Amino acid sequence: MKYEISRLWSTKGTRDQARTPEPQEQRREDEKVAPLHMGDRVYKAFEVKDNPKRLHIRTALQGSFYPSYHYLRDMRFGHDLESIFTLIYTFMTVEITGVHRAPIVHAIDSEDRKRIHEFHSRLYDPPARGEPIIERIRILSEEGEEIGPLANPHQPH
Repeated sequence: MKYEISRLWSTKGTRDQARTPEPQEQRREDEKVAPLHMGDRVYKAFEVKDNPKRLHIRTALQGSFYPSYHYLRDMRFGHDLESIFTLIYTFMTVEITGVHRAPIVHAIDSEDRKRIHEFHSRLYDPPARGEPIIERIRILSEEGEEIGPLANPHQPH
C-alpha cells in the first residue's frame, strides 16, 4: 500500500503518461434537448410534432428564436405565388421567403410545427427538387426594425 500512495504523488514521468480522458457529453434518454448543431447536412425546411407549445425558428445568421404559439396573432400567406409568408406575434414579426412553402404554412396554421430552418449552403446540402425551402427568415421588432444577431426584441436599440 505504501508503494501505491508514493506512486500517486510521484512526479517522475507519470504526469505525461497519465492523461485525463476527455469529458463526454452525457444525456439521459428522456431529456428534451435540441442539439446545437445538426449532425447531418440534409436540409429539412421544417419538423413536425403534435401540439408543440413553441415554434423553434432557426435562422442561419441570427440565432434561434422560440416564440410561444400563444403569442402568434396572425399569419399572412400569398396562396397563388407561395413566395412569402409572415408570422405576426405580439412582440415581433417574422417574414419568411422561399419556395414550395404551402406545407409549412398549413402545419403552422394547425400548430403542428415544431421547428423551421432557414437554408444556408454552408450548413446544408440543397434539398431535392420540389421540396420546401426557406431562403430567408427576417425578424422585425414591434417597431418594424430588423433584429440583428442574437438581439433581444424587447430592448431598445
